[in-house]
Amino acid sequence: MRDARNPEWSAFVDIIGDDTSGYEATLPLLVRTAEIASAIEFFFSNIVLNDAEACARRSILCLLNAQVGDISLAVLERVLGKPQTMLSSDLPEIEDAPIAEQ
Repeated sequence: MRDARNPEWSAFVDIIGDDTSGYEATLPLLVRTAEIASAIEFFFSNIVLNDAEACARRSILCLLNAQVGDISLAVLERVLGKPQTMLSSDLPEIEDAPIAEQ
């Protein structure tokens, strides 16, 4: 974690806390938005979406689990190309075994 290697950052985060102190932190170097679409565009621009490694290192932290599906779908809709459905199994591979219908 960044806190363990950066005492200055750790102290800054501790000051902000859980917002119970009423302290307001100014973060002028951070891009701010109230729109999910803007956040998706910022983190998953077309350049990032065309680079699988860069894309895999990006994420949007959702405050609620209920938001995860909608945000994931919005990001996937930005990916160019034909969608593919991939299947997986937690059973050992058996040659010529039929795939179970779901």
